[in-house]
Amino acid sequence: MEKTSQPPMSTDVAPAPVLQVDQSQKKRHGCLRFFIVVVVLFLAFLSWFVWTVASTGFIKIPLITPIAFELPVPDHVVEPVEVNIETLIAKQVTSELTKRLYANNGVLEDRSISIHVTENMLTYSLQSVGEVVSVTDGISIDLSTSQVAIVGDQLELYIPVSGQDTAFVFAVKPKVSDGGFSVDLDSLAIGQWNIPRFLVRGVINRAIDFGIKDANNSIQQFIELEKILVQEDGVYVLGEFVADITDLTR
Repeated sequence: MEKTSQPPMSTDVAPAPVLQVDQSQKKRHGCLRFFIVVVVLFLAFLSWFVWTVASTGFIKIPLITPIAFELPVPDHVVEPVEVNIETLIAKQVTSELTKRLYANNGVLEDRSISIHVTENMLTYSLQSVGEVVSVTDGISIDLSTSQVAIVGDQLELYIPVSGQDTAFVFAVKPKVSDGGFSVDLDSLAIGQWNIPRFLVRGVINRAIDFGIKDANNSIQQFIELEKILVQEDGVYVLGEFVADITDLTR
């Protein structure tokens, strides 16, 4: 029998079909990813905002407030001593000056002086400003139960908010500025929320400086400050006499 010849088999493999990606589908996927990122960021911000508001104690938020907020308390309780700081400074300066003049026949040889103020005196001075002081609309502070406590090398100002179960807690460092005294804000908390210092430092420093303006003027009438030391038993103000002796001893 005669064999029928078969055509040769081709060894070439057909190319795989190329999938054409729809450009509109790419755009939809990109928009979806962007939307998801925006939603996640929004939920994160909302969670932070709700937690922050709850931690201040101003607004009670169910389920969140019991976790985020705890009533702030001072480092320790300070009992006020009814001593006017301005009067105290004047008496200490006059007494020390008179003693030195008497001991040196009217000649003031040593012009250095140190004034000691306790946290009890500072607390009374703060409480004597007034009972309730309005801060902003709807927020008032109760100075009648406020206090100043020495904590390390800082002063802690504990100021309850009137009508609310929360308080402002300041930590400040006294310092010498232009021959007088000033303070530098170290931290500020409302309830359990620690406010970033850079947001309020300048405003708070100016407010406190304004509040101690009268006491500062009283000190500068007698002495030029050189150093302020905060120790466990009180604040020591160090400086030199600069006022006229006759005026001081009148």
